[in-house]
Amino acid sequence: MIHFIENGFGLNLKTAFAAISLAIIGLLVHSTSASAQELDIEKIFFCPAGDMSEDDCLYARDTTLITCTACHVFTPFVKAQKTEEEWDSFLESHRGRVEETSDEDYEDISKFLKSHFNPDNPVPQLPPELENYSLPPA
Repeated sequence: MIHFIENGFGLNLKTAFAAISLAIIGLLVHSTSASAQELDIEKIFFCPAGDMSEDDCLYARDTTLITCTACHVFTPFVKAQKTEEEWDSFLESHRGRVEETSDEDYEDISKFLKSHFNPDNPVPQLPPELENYSLPPA
C-alpha cells in the first residue's frame, strides 16, 4: 500500500503519482511477457530497512517515489548501487531540482536510497520491459 504525503502539494503529488503509476501499469499490462506481470514493488521498495522503523521507512519510500518519479521512472535509481558518498554527491546535484521538498524529506529520501540501493544489497531484478525503459544510470 502506498501512503501519500500530505503537504502543501498533496493533491498535485497524488495526481502525479497516480498518473505515473497508471503509465507503468499500462506498460506492464500491454506486455505479453509473463515476467512483467510478476513485478513485486514490495520486494524492490521493502520496509523496514536499515535503522528506520517501518513507519519511517514507508514514509521515506513514498517521499522517494513521489519526488523522484515526478521527473523519471524509478529504474535508474533502483539499478544504481551507490556507496553513501556516491549517493551524497548524486543527491547534492539533484537538490535544486526539487526545491519544494523540505530538507527533512530530502534527508528521508537520502536514508531510503542509501539503505536500499547500495553495493551490499543485490540489484533488484526487473522485467525486461522496465530494464529497457530507463535513463542512463542515476
